[in-house]
Amino acid sequence: MVATLTALANQTHLSGKPLNPLTYEIIILANNCSDDSATIARQFAQQHPELVLHIAEVTLPPDLAYIGQRRKMKPFIKPYYGWMRGFAIAPWCR
Repeated sequence: MVATLTALANQTHLSGKPLNPLTYEIIILANNCSDDSATIARQFAQQHPELVLHIAEVTLPPDLAYIGQRRKMKPFIKPYYGWMRGFAIAPWCR
């Protein structure tokens, strides 16, 4: 997860210049995690205060805990974090 967040933090424009971190948000949806994903993300956020990084933890029932359901949660999460230009899901949790 740290490698992915670091890559996002180091995004560059096509011109090669770093992206202004105020022009995008990183949203992590940690659902049904039994590892330290949310804690790792929070620590990364503390180490990179220039980033707009949101961490949402949810526990879904087993019949809803699959990648398709996480994609369907976009409308649920959006009101809590304002508008989003993009929405990517990386299943870090084991």
